[in-house]
Amino acid sequence: SSGRQGKQRLNVQMRRWSTALVVLWCMSAMASEPDFFSRPAPSSCLSACEATRSFVDKHLRSERRNLVLITSGGTTVPLEKNTVRFLDNFSTGSRGSISAEYFLEQGYAVVFMHREGSHMPFKRLKDLLFADALSSRQVEVDEEHQVWGMKAKLSGSDHSVAKRLFNLYRKADEEGTLLQLGFTSVHEYLFMLKHVCQALQPAGERAMIYLAAAVSDYFIPDHLMEEHKIQSGSDNLNICLTPTPKCLSLLKKTWCPRAVVVSFKLETDESILMKKATGAIEKYKVDCVVANILKKRFDEVHVVSRTQSVSETSVEGYQGFSRTTILRPEDSATPVEMPLIEHLTRLHSVRS
Repeated sequence: SSGRQGKQRLNVQMRRWSTALVVLWCMSAMASEPDFFSRPAPSSCLSACEATRSFVDKHLRSERRNLVLITSGGTTVPLEKNTVRFLDNFSTGSRGSISAEYFLEQGYAVVFMHREGSHMPFKRLKDLLFADALSSRQVEVDEEHQVWGMKAKLSGSDHSVAKRLFNLYRKADEEGTLLQLGFTSVHEYLFMLKHVCQALQPAGERAMIYLAAAVSDYFIPDHLMEEHKIQSGSDNLNICLTPTPKCLSLLKKTWCPRAVVVSFKLETDESILMKKATGAIEKYKVDCVVANILKKRFDEVHVVSRTQSVSETSVEGYQGFSRTTILRPEDSATPVEMPLIEHLTRLHSVRS
């Protein structure tokens, strides 16, 4: 009898150990980085990391500014290692580039991580100045010194916008508050995101990560990718795509754990928007999600987060979550990014 009881106790203890080992294994698997990062990082990512470290150190040491990392634009999915063809999405980077201007206006130091060739901060200023200047007859060219002089005549509203942006540009240039880093492919983007976030760690709660880039949901792993250009001639081209690793939880838990993380959710079906936004907060532990519908994305966005006070508007059907709807100002010249960034910087000041 005593032998059977001892054996039963041993079996119970072994089951407990087995359960503990499984839990530890699962926790380890969740925290570990995907095989995606087992390859060497592109050289551009290492240089971006060094530039970010210097940028962060400068602004923390001398001015104690808040910092924001903005990711902007789409990512490509190369079909060949020597890339001729690639898959892309429609993102132009307009939201990220305009947001960068308003973060600068709020006094932030901005790391702008952008798709090469996408919209850049102060694009609107260049468009306003050059649109009229190129069609004007008031162009002076100094051939000897290779200097071009142009004059642009703007309407009253355009003049106000251009003046504000020009003053902001000069201030950012003089104070060195804008660092621009370029990527192209989804491989380069994820490696750069990891290294730049790690370089932001010393900023702690003073850092915000604003993930406005449209990241490819699928990619082709190296071992499945053709070395050279895929030759034409066959009737069909079959491509096997692999899901891109989801790195939000790694970012929040390991890469830059004290930063306020803002992710984006774009949908075409309004009935699932809140489910997707609240699900991202639950799954990846981001601080808030900017949720928007494709057709209304320039006029209306919703900032979804966990409820902090009873005065906040709750998300119907999702207990513990609140929603703030941001509308584009009635003045058609002002983009929705202005009130969005004002709201997010207030949220950041409270949480930091």
